[in-house]
Amino acid sequence: MEIDLGGVTCVLLQVGGDHASDSVVVYMKEEKILFLGDSMYPDIFSEKDNYTVSRTLPLLDLMEQFNAEWYVYSHYKPVSKEEFLNETKVLRIAAELTHKFSGDECQMQNAYKKQVGREINEEELETIAFFVNGYNMKKA
Repeated sequence: MEIDLGGVTCVLLQVGGDHASDSVVVYMKEEKILFLGDSMYPDIFSEKDNYTVSRTLPLLDLMEQFNAEWYVYSHYKPVSKEEFLNETKVLRIAAELTHKFSGDECQMQNAYKKQVGREINEEELETIAFFVNGYNMKKA
């Protein structure tokens, strides 16, 4: 849906994702700001917090189509395009490794470490663990 607010155009798009299937983002075209709401967050409503490859990769593809310069999360400060792309890179790598190693956390961590050329930080470990949880829930 597109809404003209008189000099500012807002595009509302249902994007889904793991957090909620009805997640909607709002893009302010002229300002190049994308309001993400909770769309990028993991599923926190299941037994274990999780991301799934099948929902994350299409969501990332959608988000990267916007010509935004700023991204606003519902529970975090606004971030620049560069910061957002760095965050989506972590999600994309973790999703690809989940698929490649069938959710084997140890193999995923080792491969991630090799790919980024450094030790894994706490946020990256958590992201990998969320993908492992999502993989294992799908298997169950």
